[in-house]
Amino acid sequence: ELLDVAMGAIMVPPEHRDVLLDGYYEVIGRSISTGDRVLLDGFALVAIIGYYAFQMPNEAVHGWMRERMPRLCAEYCKPFLQGERIFSKV
Repeated sequence: ELLDVAMGAIMVPPEHRDVLLDGYYEVIGRSISTGDRVLLDGFALVAIIGYYAFQMPNEAVHGWMRERMPRLCAEYCKPFLQGERIFSKV
């Protein structure tokens, strides 16, 4: 569930994410918990890394991926591993 929510949320502008999250959880009949919001950081990274993995057979995007992977690691992965919240930055 949280992987799907994170994938959807990172596809909308950050200023609209709360609307998406609140709407999603309203549809399933509960509100998003603080714990779920924290977990979304990790699931957002899983979604991004999953996208990169999905694109591996597509050689046309390898250069694009090589260019962006260091930034992903520096700006999102390292801070996440150090306990920082990153969801609002993704």
